[in-house]
Amino acid sequence: MEATIFSIIIFGAGVFSILASLLNWDFFFSNRKAQWALKVFERNGARVFYTILGIVIIFLGFMSMDQM
Repeated sequence: MEATIFSIIIFGAGVFSILASLLNWDFFFSNRKAQWALKVFERNGARVFYTILGIVIIFLGFMSMDQM
């Protein structure tokens, strides 16, 4: 049960990251924790980075479901 809840939370975080990058949410990219990605990759590069990160997070969520 706990692993299922954890997997759903991880999956949701991945979806959130993808949506934020695809929809170019200002509140997401103006967060101080996202500033390093903007400095390194600029805005469009950071969007690509967070899309890839979201895909990896979703994959990890599915893998953790498989462990059950």
